[in-house]
Amino acid sequence: MAVSVELPDLGRDMAGGLVAEWYLPDGAAVGAGEPVCRVECAFVAYEVEAAESGLLRIRRPAGSIERVGEVLGIILEPGEALPHEEPSSRHVPVAEAPLVPEVPEPEPEAALLEPGVPELEPELELELEPETPEAVVVPFPRRFAAVAAVEWEMAPGDAVEFHTSFFSGAVDEVTHSLPEAGGSIPGLPLWEPEEGHQASPAAPDGARERFQRISDEASASAQVLTMSIEIDLSEAERLVSVCQREWQKHGVVPRIEDAAFRAICLAIETADLAGGAGGIVIAESSTDVSCAVGNVANKTLREAATSRAAGGDTPFEQSTWVLVSLFGLGIAAAAPRLDGGRTAAFALASPGRDGCAALTMAYDSSRWSEGSAGRLLGRIRELLESPCAMLI
Repeated sequence: MAVSVELPDLGRDMAGGLVAEWYLPDGAAVGAGEPVCRVECAFVAYEVEAAESGLLRIRRPAGSIERVGEVLGIILEPGEALPHEEPSSRHVPVAEAPLVPEVPEPEPEAALLEPGVPELEPELELELEPETPEAVVVPFPRRFAAVAAVEWEMAPGDAVEFHTSFFSGAVDEVTHSLPEAGGSIPGLPLWEPEEGHQASPAAPDGARERFQRISDEASASAQVLTMSIEIDLSEAERLVSVCQREWQKHGVVPRIEDAAFRAICLAIETADLAGGAGGIVIAESSTDVSCAVGNVANKTLREAATSRAAGGDTPFEQSTWVLVSLFGLGIAAAAPRLDGGRTAAFALASPGRDGCAALTMAYDSSRWSEGSAGRLLGRIRELLESPCAMLI
């Protein structure tokens, strides 16, 4: 049964938080109680643990800003299909309690007073202000605990203390706070400075309104950008020619698109954003052929080519990225279309006289930066220009 991984409500009028990091890639096996991701808000960093064992499917990437209760990922049992709707995190149904009619309490009988004795006024109860909850202190995540020397001293009833810097520096170096609240995201503060809260107490809905405004501004500023790179495909074509001779007796005829498809998948899997299933569209002289192949990174080049030739093994609508090949049409360059909620789209053009072909990437600027997109294209070029590594 599918179990969701949700953004927890940590109190203190928390409206939402930042998905700072996923500890495991999409599709990885996870055990019950194992931390799967880290979320951050104005006052705390918190590790979200898996409620059940299974396979982790990521729904919200690292770096996204989500509301409380938003489904960040889903844990599926082995062999279980991905549900269309977000499942409930309560994997065990709870029976509703029977309704018990309320019985009004009997009114206290009036005390009989002797004549001439004045009635005493009831004592006034003093209203005590509610106690302020203690702040929750969460240690730094595991990935930063090994950056510098760590001293663990634990005793029953004592807190865990360690001396380290958050990113780098000496062991006892004091870590200075950011100059502005939420300064880790330039131009996008996630919360007001503490001085602002002390000077003017905000209404309960103030944090939610601010979070909604920040989310709307981030969505409005997102753009679909394109980036191209020239790739020498002479070695990749030589590899495909050799594989055609070797695999022909098994009924497998690989194409240059199979090599490009596997190179893109391997490059995406090494990036921060998990790749998932990939779609491929091959434009031929009379028609277009499309299919989708899942889990390409764990398939060999021969297995991926076999799945592509058989029409794919995943519905095309479920592909998270797509490759459009114009290799056989003599097109010098093309800009792919990014739609269907995909993270990226690629277009492979025809090679020129020098054997080089243009590979263009379209991406959402809210998910990929220019630097991350450039590094991804550079990794794809390395794999296609030295393609023997893709046979492993």
